[in-house]
Amino acid sequence: MQCLNIRASQSIGVLFLASLASTTTTASAAVVTVLDTTFAPGTWQASILGGNSAGSTTVGLSTQTGAGITGNAQTVTINGPGLYSFNSGCFKGDYAWNPATDGLLTGIGWETWHKTTGPSEFAGWRLAVRQGSTTFVGNSSYFEPALFASQWQRRTGAVDPATAFSATWGPSATLDLGPTGGLVHFGFVLTRGDLAAGTRFWRHSFFKLDLTYEPVPAPGAIAVALLGLGAGGTCRRRRR
Repeated sequence: MQCLNIRASQSIGVLFLASLASTTTTASAAVVTVLDTTFAPGTWQASILGGNSAGSTTVGLSTQTGAGITGNAQTVTINGPGLYSFNSGCFKGDYAWNPATDGLLTGIGWETWHKTTGPSEFAGWRLAVRQGSTTFVGNSSYFEPALFASQWQRRTGAVDPATAFSATWGPSATLDLGPTGGLVHFGFVLTRGDLAAGTRFWRHSFFKLDLTYEPVPAPGAIAVALLGLGAGGTCRRRRR
């Protein structure tokens, strides 16, 4: 009878570990989608990150009801008094990723629809994330030449967040996607160059992220698995 109990305990420990491994493997492929087609007022934040200006520059956000391809549109308004070029950051303020509770980000798939609505100087778009006071900008740029002014453009991509961001604005820092890294906000950086004095516009109607991540293991599952393994070890010691 004791031998049967020992084998049963060992089997329980193995089953618990197998269950934990299965849960972790399945959870590692988890994906959450962030989609914004309405650009409700106050849900995005914008600021000038840096540039070269003949005077001060400003950036502002406004929402146009029904002006986009799928609903509302967000217009980024940029103004400069003289010849200027600069980068402006726009981040979704009503959504943040918390690595400590949400898990480890392993992939970012993105899609956006946008167009320039001002004069035909070139403009560029880059995926970006913000952690603390530092903005981390994606390595890939998507420039819209004058030919495509005032036409909706669809852009898509997929990146590894651990390697996709290099250029930074703000305090010197390294993007930390680990449990102690802090909240991550998502958005984009606009680059405008060689602009004459005046106001420029950039409009977004669709912003989508597919975030692949590894969830934080549930403490209860680990404790139960270790308990099962411990039970098997106890029986083995008794058998000796």
